[in-house]
Amino acid sequence: MNQSSKLEIYKQHMAAAGVSKSAAFPPLWSLLWRIGIKIPPPVFLGFLPNTLILGGFSGVIFAAITSLLHSLGVFDGQTMSAPWRALMFGVPFGLAMAYQQHSLSSKHSLGSWSAFPGALSAPNSSLKRTNQSLRD
Repeated sequence: MNQSSKLEIYKQHMAAAGVSKSAAFPPLWSLLWRIGIKIPPPVFLGFLPNTLILGGFSGVIFAAITSLLHSLGVFDGQTMSAPWRALMFGVPFGLAMAYQQHSLSSKHSLGSWSAFPGALSAPNSSLKRTNQSLRD
C-alpha cells in the first residue's frame, strides 16, 4: 500500500475517532508531505524524533521571528542570542508536542506505520469498506 492510501485511511480513522485535523495532521507534516517528503504521521514516530523535529523546527522559527523583531527595534536592551532563544522555546515546545503525539498514539492503539492499517480495528463498518476498496 502506498503512502497516500495509508494517509487517507489514517485521516478517515482519526476523523471517525473524533481527533481534530490539526492534532492528527500538524501543519509541519502537511508541508513536508506537500513538498514530497514521505515521513509517517507524528503519532507513528517515537518520542525523541517528535521532540527533535517539532522542537527544532519551532525553535528555529521562533528565534528567526524574535531576531527580526529585535532588529526592527521592537525589543530594546540586551536579549538572548538567537540560538538560546531557539533552545528556550524549542525544547519545552518539542517535549510538550511529543508527549501529546505519544498520548494520542497510545489512546488510539495505532501501533507502527509499517503495520498500519492491518492491525487497526476500525471504529465503524464504513471505514472497513473503504479499507477493503483501497486494497483492490
